[in-house]
Amino acid sequence: MTPTTSTSDTPPDPIQIEPAPRWRLGLVDPAPGGAAWVTQRRDDPLGYALHLLCGLLALAAITLPTSIMEFALVPALIASIVRTPRLWRTWGALALQPHILALLAWVGVQALSYLWTGDRQQWLDEFGVVRFALLPLLIWPLLAHRDALILALGLGLLLGVGVQALHLIGVTLDVGWLDWQRKPGRVSGWWDPVVGGTILTAGVGLFLAPPPPALERKRWRLLVIGALMLVGVALTGTRGAWLACVGLVAVAIALALVRAANRRALLRAGAVALPVVALLAGGVWWLAGERIADRARAGYDEVSAAIEDRRFNTDTGTRLLLNWWAIEAFAERPITGVGVGGYRAWCAEHLERQDIPPDRYLLHGHAHNAALHTLATTGLMGFVPAFACVAFVLAGAFAHRDWLAPGVALVGLLLVSVFDTIHVNQQTAAVFFAIVALCPTWTPSTGSMRRTRTDRG
Repeated sequence: MTPTTSTSDTPPDPIQIEPAPRWRLGLVDPAPGGAAWVTQRRDDPLGYALHLLCGLLALAAITLPTSIMEFALVPALIASIVRTPRLWRTWGALALQPHILALLAWVGVQALSYLWTGDRQQWLDEFGVVRFALLPLLIWPLLAHRDALILALGLGLLLGVGVQALHLIGVTLDVGWLDWQRKPGRVSGWWDPVVGGTILTAGVGLFLAPPPPALERKRWRLLVIGALMLVGVALTGTRGAWLACVGLVAVAIALALVRAANRRALLRAGAVALPVVALLAGGVWWLAGERIADRARAGYDEVSAAIEDRRFNTDTGTRLLLNWWAIEAFAERPITGVGVGGYRAWCAEHLERQDIPPDRYLLHGHAHNAALHTLATTGLMGFVPAFACVAFVLAGAFAHRDWLAPGVALVGLLLVSVFDTIHVNQQTAAVFFAIVALCPTWTPSTGSMRRTRTDRG
């Protein structure tokens, strides 16, 4: 008789790690960290399930009111600390990826700028936002459930849109307890209008992007959620977010056409969706069209006044002036910038040098433009790693069909960052770092655990 080795006595093959281009692996050998990434889920199912629950709650909570989102990371942080013996090897596969190296360099420059900032108290407030940069670390072990994590982030945003609907009812029917005391034309619920417009733009990208294979059958539901978030953007009255969404929808349509296996079917689906979108847009216009039109006209008038009459005491005029001052601050200190938290102090000093009364213009703590603010506060030392981080994340996102949603969401944030300093406000920064967490440049494959039978004769 030929002896046969029992399948239960044969050790499993090594976990197969998905090959990836060298630039996406960074400086780390993928095998050890990748194997740990798989086994921490397989060998600790209860701990993983609790950690996943905490991660889902964190992403859903970062879009809730500030009093709640301040503590959004705490459960996931506790779960990560408790599970550190199983996770520390997995973090090695993340920490030396190119986008994380760039992120660490950017955070390091911001920290170092404490030495030369013009306002150290403001530095503390502005730099404190980087606590949400922990999200990539906390979410990394859970990325086998990326689709669920994306939906959790979307749930928080959708809940905010529901609150906007209540706000609209309160404004329309003059119900005092449903009115969040916003300016006319700004229906944003519990969000600040600019914050709401920015993070909802990211939500539009998440749900209008071509879905991963696991969610193909739910494409229509995802598109409906994306359309509702477009409605939310319109209601905020945030004109920068409006413009960003125009570009973002064009990007989403282009990606759908490029990635579609059956373009005729996609065009037929679009023909069906068009009347639905038109009906939805008509309903929004009926309820809030006058407010939206007033905001659009005011924006045009303010830009004209700033360009033709040099009147910068309007919302848009002030933003243009803040953009120009950021350019001047960068030109003055192109390498180091004026320091995190030092932008407002530099502007006040700048006005004093020009003998302009400081109360003539409304000074802000940021430049209302993420790229210009980064250049002004951290110079090329901070801008280069920030740019590299975003570039690596986008490159990784668009290299995989499954990662398109967070990649398109990041495109939305980049478009709206022309009008908003997304890394300074804590809620927009939290959403930015969540998207970075959902879209690393490389993720291990779960591979396969094969058992073989060896015949000996």
